[in-house]
Amino acid sequence: MSLKEHFNSSKTAQSASLSDLAQEVESDRYVEAYRKLRAEYVPNVDFATASNFSHYGSAEKYYEDSVKRIYQNYPYDGSKYEMLCWEISGSHLDKWIYDNRYPKTTGHITMGITGKATGTQENGYGVPDKKEYLYLMGGPHAPESGEDTSTLKKVFDLGNVYDVDTARENNLEFKLSRGITTEFWLNKEAFDSTSTEHEVIFDLWNQRTSGSLDYGRLRIELAATGSESFRITARSGSSGFTDVSFGSDAPSPATVASSTWKHYAISLINSDSDVAAKLYVNGALTATKTITGAFLGPVTGALDATIGSLRTTPSGDLYHSDIGLGSGKLSASLDDFRYWKTERSPKQIGRNWFTNVYGGTNSDDANTMLGVYYKFNEGIYGSASYDATILDYSGRLSNASWINYTSSLGMRSTTSAMVLSNAAERERKDPIIYRTHPEVADLYSGLKVSGSHWDMQNNSSIMNSLPAWTTEYNNQPNKTLQEMTQIVGSYLDKLHQQISSLGSIKEPYGQAYTHNIHSSSTVPVPFSDRLVSGLGFAAPELFSEAKMVQALASRDEGYEYEEDIYKIKNQIYQNIYSSIFNIYKSKGTEKAFRNLIRCFGVDDELIKINLYANNSTYTIRDNYRYSSVKQKFISFNHPDRFASTLYQYADPETPNSRSFISGSGEIEEHIPFTLEAEVIFPSKPDKSEEGWYDTYFVTSSVFGMHEADSTTPSDNTIPSTDYCGMVVTAVRPDKDSNDATFVLSSSVLSAPISSSALPIEDVYENTKWNFAVRMRPAKWPFPDYISGSVLKDTHPIGTPPHTPNEDYILDFYGVQMVQDFKQDSFHVSASVSHEDGKNFMVSSKRVFAGAQRADISSAALTHNCDAKISNVAAWYNYIGNKEIDAHARDISNMGVKNPLEPIYIFDKDLGTVAIPQAETLLLHWDFSQVTSSGLESSPGSVDAKYTVADISSGSVANVSRYNSIFGAITEVHHTARGDYNLPSSTKVVSVEYIPTAVQELPEVQNSSDMIKLLSRDDEIFTSDTRPTDYFFAFEKSMYATISEEMVKMFATITDFNNLWGQPVNRYRLEYKDLSKLRQMFFERVSNTPDIDKYIEYYKWFDQAIGKMLLEMIPASVQSTESLVNTVESHVLERNKYWTKYPSMEMKGTDPESGLEGIHRLTE
Repeated sequence: MSLKEHFNSSKTAQSASLSDLAQEVESDRYVEAYRKLRAEYVPNVDFATASNFSHYGSAEKYYEDSVKRIYQNYPYDGSKYEMLCWEISGSHLDKWIYDNRYPKTTGHITMGITGKATGTQENGYGVPDKKEYLYLMGGPHAPESGEDTSTLKKVFDLGNVYDVDTARENNLEFKLSRGITTEFWLNKEAFDSTSTEHEVIFDLWNQRTSGSLDYGRLRIELAATGSESFRITARSGSSGFTDVSFGSDAPSPATVASSTWKHYAISLINSDSDVAAKLYVNGALTATKTITGAFLGPVTGALDATIGSLRTTPSGDLYHSDIGLGSGKLSASLDDFRYWKTERSPKQIGRNWFTNVYGGTNSDDANTMLGVYYKFNEGIYGSASYDATILDYSGRLSNASWINYTSSLGMRSTTSAMVLSNAAERERKDPIIYRTHPEVADLYSGLKVSGSHWDMQNNSSIMNSLPAWTTEYNNQPNKTLQEMTQIVGSYLDKLHQQISSLGSIKEPYGQAYTHNIHSSSTVPVPFSDRLVSGLGFAAPELFSEAKMVQALASRDEGYEYEEDIYKIKNQIYQNIYSSIFNIYKSKGTEKAFRNLIRCFGVDDELIKINLYANNSTYTIRDNYRYSSVKQKFISFNHPDRFASTLYQYADPETPNSRSFISGSGEIEEHIPFTLEAEVIFPSKPDKSEEGWYDTYFVTSSVFGMHEADSTTPSDNTIPSTDYCGMVVTAVRPDKDSNDATFVLSSSVLSAPISSSALPIEDVYENTKWNFAVRMRPAKWPFPDYISGSVLKDTHPIGTPPHTPNEDYILDFYGVQMVQDFKQDSFHVSASVSHEDGKNFMVSSKRVFAGAQRADISSAALTHNCDAKISNVAAWYNYIGNKEIDAHARDISNMGVKNPLEPIYIFDKDLGTVAIPQAETLLLHWDFSQVTSSGLESSPGSVDAKYTVADISSGSVANVSRYNSIFGAITEVHHTARGDYNLPSSTKVVSVEYIPTAVQELPEVQNSSDMIKLLSRDDEIFTSDTRPTDYFFAFEKSMYATISEEMVKMFATITDFNNLWGQPVNRYRLEYKDLSKLRQMFFERVSNTPDIDKYIEYYKWFDQAIGKMLLEMIPASVQSTESLVNTVESHVLERNKYWTKYPSMEMKGTDPESGLEGIHRLTE
């Protein structure tokens, strides 16, 4: 950074009028309220304990008032502005209880569980034996029961406002001059056309006779037959249309009844003399329909409606009175039903289909077009008198009545359609407003008891400081004194909190942000940026490119954010402030860069700190960047999980999966086999520590395999022969020891082999070990065709050996590495006879990890397990020690030394095809998708299960690529199942942060180990020597991230010397081997990388962080001017100059001859 740039402003100035902001959010009033909320200072107080905030007032009264304020005054049906006002005007305790303790819920309803049609259908509408529907009236409505209506003024103040100018008339207003829109989530399992061919979703009627001039009707229904399911009827007098579909683009009955949640929106509006109808599915415009000549005038009268059945007989049907109210019963689940008194635009529907909208239509002009809004988020009371009432969240009290609601049938649910459909990660929960609801009543009474308990101990309470005669008199019904002291105490308590928090404002961790209800409720101070700039560090405006809807509504067009942007900004500033002294102490070093980047919640996996060289010859060698990688382990380290196990299992939801590694009996005899695993041996709690448990065994099973019966894949019984049985165990001298010996037992060994004669020290101290068990022919990789092998030179290629007596080698390797430092290792082996070795190789194999059981999944237990396992892999290859070391060095690496090099070139069966080493991975269990165990299958038993994915990327399409027999073994998914766990237990997974040495990309010069201790410095200067300049670049690069995934195929980067440097590449148009490796990599990738999506997703890490990083750059170092988005080729896509092969062209001479006379030819 140049000197003058230090004097430039690092702030980004943006301005916008309130009217401009209001177009993107609810209203200008909301913007003003949001500004107040954003500037509010929240003291650092833990409200989980009354003694932390109640010093002068009564804690019991505080709790009582806070809970009452929620169920009495919270604007559950209000606008977003009104909700913000409630939050701003309340105490911090109110907000804490609302956020952390008060019961809130989501919900949806299911209609049509019982009561199918019993008689004949008329016009396709069946008459059920038990009618069921939601009934609602358009209003305007009077105040709710229980409100003070003693005067006429109060009646008008508390009832629906009637204002034609602001569209506050009938809540079911039906005027197509402005349009209408109906939105809802629907999940339907199937149609039953024998009960009813038409199922009505919504039916609005003005209670006028069909055919009359003032008749009005709007009906939306589903048809069980035909090619389009959605049908619409809209009538106004004699004009309109009946039973119109949207055309071929609309969903069919089979699509609607697919047992999946979908969001539907239907809009109607007059367009000249026609009506324009639109159907949206999951926010996208799916079908349009222009109904010619169907112009509708306004519908007036006493509008009411039903949801889930006909409101009255269909339009034009005057003769079938029995198919009136309740007929055409809907059998489906509904959620988030909205009726708008205007046509919603595609942008509005697309922005809000996966989230809630806000009401307040009676008191806020922002949302007056919302007619009725049913979220079904009232909670389940358990009494039909409450649960049959459907609250209207629009703000105008159009509550619906659920006719024939039955509590025992499970017609209400507390789950969200938005979440169940995966359209959103969460739906905003609404508070339960019934004060007698069991959960609310329990919270109220519990907090009062807790508060009164503290009040009796609180000597500083004003009430407890008064003379006894005043408090004794106060026991009378008049509580004036208690109320007065509470007002004074409340003010003093607030002042006490603010004064107490002053001292922590400038403490590095004084305002730590947390969601934990058992700790602080505070957020970072709103002036966190000034704390940073006050220490001389530039604090530019973060997220300056955020759009208005992102900054003010904490959402985007396609999703909602989990947290408000301003809180994230202040948290980042707080992180920088907390780390600023460490950053300053290491200024100019990679440590300072990384510490600053981590303040943003990311690491250098995203923001690359790359060092490039100019005028330098690159040496392709292994450079490592030290990092900590978050990794999921399957944890067996608890008495609840000592007996848990993990074994191969064909997952029915994974295509092409198999429960064992098949043995063809044809090609495996001369192919080496490797089984490896990565394991942590956790430290045990001391007997004096809390949480101690007894590990009552000394032999712990880690991983292994047994023979599988290929004729019965689902049978986990181990055959009596068990030709390939083996298990790796960790054996401690005694159950209180941390030392262990690693033992390999196998059916092909006469005696187990162990890692060492004496136990390895401190194994159970959270040490990570990588193990490999390998079986190979003794003369591998030359088993068939090389002189000295079983096949002599006289045998032609492809003939079977005449002396099949070659022995096999079974070896056992283990290594403990911390980053790139090898702390311990062992390598032992044993000879196996030809017969036993052959049977081992050709047998079908079933791999397991964790506890060893008599028959893989049987109840009979052989050995428990107390380890943590991060991955298990199997290869048809001999994975060498250096390759296992590479896997141990980088926990995410599963590569081989030469991925493209043919592996079986000397094998009699597979030697005719070039099979790359990278294609020999058979099985790779990855636990990143495991979150918990499933539900138990037998009540009271510990048999909960979970499924583990195999990420070795088998594909049926590639079975015959190299060899059909080999492909049939390798190109399948060897999934696994975890078994014998407690139900719904998240403890089966343990998240660990593993110190890792990540391979740097070939052309990046920086490394975490660049310091060398030399006895003398090599200084060689020649006439060609030029000074080397280094250049720092701070980059966001999608292709660098892809490259890092690519190099995980390589155990060492040095193989790029051959991939790039082979002389033959000089005369090729491209690097041929890179092209093949690129193909192999992307065959394993299911999605298509999109640079535009990448830049959009990570746009939050913008120029602000670049400016901060430049503050850390030494003045003499060249660097990028800011954080840059880099578009480049990945490591397997390298441009090259095509050198033409030198050759000499021998040019022929042109024929020449002189002119001759005409008589020359006759001579």
